[in-house]
Amino acid sequence: METRSAKRKKLLDHVDDNESGEDYLTDLPDAILHYILFLLPIKNIAQTCVLSKRWRHIWYSFPDLDFTTVRQKEGMKFINDVLSIREKQHCCSDIRVLRVGGSFVCSQLNSLIRRAVKSCNVQHLEIDVVTNECFNLPRSVARSDSLRILKMKLLGQGFRLSIVRDGFQTLETLSLSNVVFNEHPNVVMDPLSFPSLRKLSMEKCRGLRHLRVYCQTLVKFSLSECSELDNLEISCAKLEKLSVSRCFNSASSRSSVKIDALKLDRIMWKGNAITDHSSLHNLRSLQKASVCFESVTAAHLTSMSKFFIGLSQSKCLKLETPCFELLSKNKHFAGVIYEAFVNLKSLELHTSKIQELASLFRSSLSLHKLIISITSDSKSDRNLSSSSSDERYWKSQSQASKPFLHELKSVTLHGISESEREFSLVKFLLGNTRVLQEMVISCAAGRGCRRLERIESRVMQFYRASFDAKIVFH
Repeated sequence: METRSAKRKKLLDHVDDNESGEDYLTDLPDAILHYILFLLPIKNIAQTCVLSKRWRHIWYSFPDLDFTTVRQKEGMKFINDVLSIREKQHCCSDIRVLRVGGSFVCSQLNSLIRRAVKSCNVQHLEIDVVTNECFNLPRSVARSDSLRILKMKLLGQGFRLSIVRDGFQTLETLSLSNVVFNEHPNVVMDPLSFPSLRKLSMEKCRGLRHLRVYCQTLVKFSLSECSELDNLEISCAKLEKLSVSRCFNSASSRSSVKIDALKLDRIMWKGNAITDHSSLHNLRSLQKASVCFESVTAAHLTSMSKFFIGLSQSKCLKLETPCFELLSKNKHFAGVIYEAFVNLKSLELHTSKIQELASLFRSSLSLHKLIISITSDSKSDRNLSSSSSDERYWKSQSQASKPFLHELKSVTLHGISESEREFSLVKFLLGNTRVLQEMVISCAAGRGCRRLERIESRVMQFYRASFDAKIVFH
């Protein structure tokens, strides 16, 4: 094998042999030079055109134009100059990516987008700007036969998007932020309007009340901060990943969610208001589900029950604090939910009520992996209990918990302090999990190494039902 010093010597010999100072960089293929130059700000790239005809050609044919690094005062003029030069050189059809950022008057932005779509045949258009008024996205964008990726983020007054039939025929990725739907609150996205769409992201959509997504090629869908939403309906045969966060109108009395996605692999449902009606069907491929509702009350049990049963094919489930604590307080409701998750093997919980975990341990679930994150809300009662009373409590739960605990192979505990209530939980788990292979214990945020050492010293004295159990502290 050639050593590093040998490689260095060979390189120095090569430099000495090249006494003529031959320019190897210029002879590289266009695609490689384009790739290298893309690492520079666009004004620096433009300056290379004065070096030679070869470098002028490289600049004129540059496929990826990122104007986000251009100073605001000269931004629009520089963009127009660049596009004008390319048009004269008949290179505009080669534009692959066009990125624009800054502050624009709507008329300027309209002209730029029309030019990019009609004359430049841009494939990837990314707009992240501030406008002086609500902007209307030109219809020519929907009619483009070259556009593959469209990302629009307009701060200020936002923008309006018209979804037209037989439009967006080639679009594969669509990302929208700060869209205004006040004039058209009912939005339907179907195969006629988006026949090729694979990735869809929508956030901060104002005035959006009813959203129906029927795109049969859609693989990934993210929806966030649409707080006026009343109804969401998704029916996508190829959808694999779904994320919905901080959505739905909590004041509505007719809100609903319907999801039909046979190939859905992952779903994240976080910070949403609970809808009045929930219908989740055909989620047979579901592997991971994460659920956290904005606020949970007993009045929502029916809708919540249908929602969770719709997720029951999942193999991994994550429940945030409100969901789990409601389950622990409603035995019948919890029993129905736990019995439905026949395939569940991994469960992650966030809770501030340690003793309420007993309701889970008495359930019919057959888990291999359990992750418990103890939230900061439990600090107020961490030191209110005694070791003897907590140990008596957990001892009273041991018989009913056997079926559950005897299946566990991995337990992770996050947010552990030095409270007796938490030590009693750790002792109970170690003493009753016969096939446990690993327990991971991590301190509460901000705790020092010395506290972790004290926790380790205490825990290592506890009896283990499984001799193969490895305990990891971090």
